[in-house]
Amino acid sequence: MVFCASRLSCNRRSARARALRIPLTFLACGVGSGLFPAAAALAADASGVHRDAQGHYVVAMDSPVGKSLGIDTVALRAVPHGVVLPADVRAEASRQINIFAPVSGRVLSLKVSPGDKVSKGQVLATIASGDMAQALADEAKARSALSLAQEQYRRAQSVFQIGGASSKDLEAARANAEQAQADATRARERLTALSPNNGSEHSSYLTLTAPADGTIATVTASEGQNVTDPTLSLITMVNLEEVWVEGGVPENEMAMASAGVPVDMTFPATGTRVFHGTITSVSPKLDLDTRRVDVRAVMPNGDGVLRPGMFGTMVMMVPQPAQLIVPQSALLMNNDTVTVFREISPGVFERRTVEIGYDESSNTRITAGLSAGDRVVTRGAVLLNDD
Repeated sequence: MVFCASRLSCNRRSARARALRIPLTFLACGVGSGLFPAAAALAADASGVHRDAQGHYVVAMDSPVGKSLGIDTVALRAVPHGVVLPADVRAEASRQINIFAPVSGRVLSLKVSPGDKVSKGQVLATIASGDMAQALADEAKARSALSLAQEQYRRAQSVFQIGGASSKDLEAARANAEQAQADATRARERLTALSPNNGSEHSSYLTLTAPADGTIATVTASEGQNVTDPTLSLITMVNLEEVWVEGGVPENEMAMASAGVPVDMTFPATGTRVFHGTITSVSPKLDLDTRRVDVRAVMPNGDGVLRPGMFGTMVMMVPQPAQLIVPQSALLMNNDTVTVFREISPGVFERRTVEIGYDESSNTRITAGLSAGDRVVTRGAVLLNDD
């Protein structure tokens, strides 16, 4: 038994033989290595491929190899470069509202639960509050004092007109009326700030209402609970008609991120649906832990399918100048170089070294080695790859 002098060449010819159903006896060790020229020629005739004096690959197009080749014309194409980013959905900050109790008191009733949809002005909770009763009393006293001060001012004007009072008395009455007006205004505004929609001026109950349409996200209060901390959020509601989708751009690609760049987004929870948007803002700082820059796209969400916390993928479609793009099936790795088979004339091919750029799905950008209009083998190129 004779061992092959070039195992790599022998293996490639064996692959071609299997593809073309050539008996492997023609490719016994030594075929293609110069040990058995007659057998090599016989195998070449069977495949329909041989090399001419210039080293070009000559293929009989009606041969098994020729029928297996696919040849396409290379053209310039302006295809955006897709940068794949991890992404997540977040509630828009301006559409997330925390409901606080502006006074201390006891929760009498709680009308909502997480997940409930509410409308603007809808009652969320009712609180019995001594502070509310005090505010009501202060407003009533201020109104009464204002009425008295205004009446005293009118009397002082009448007495002054008939000469029964000095101008000093008139000025004092007017000052008292103006001060009473200021006190009444302050008391009324405080009451309005505490409960703008309070139904009864004589009620010490404080009603918390929805300031806008939205969905209840969290409820931290319960009926009968005493509220003593006015900085504690009792209810959180969000409006999800519009959400943020944020992606993280790696440090080495952050130069590609800018406002206005189109993005495509997918989420496991929404199946094959693709959401289209544009980058609206780019974070000015780099995250020290992830070494990424956050980019944000504002997405309409009228159907509510996007929920805060969902994870997905954002593809940033960075515009690129027109470049030559070929299918990856046309590329062959030869040691440290990448080559393609370029058609010189019908049935005649040459191996051409190329330089490649970004991969785009099943295609690759060619930066050097080919010109627009060149025809290259895009299917079955491995059948010619015998070096």
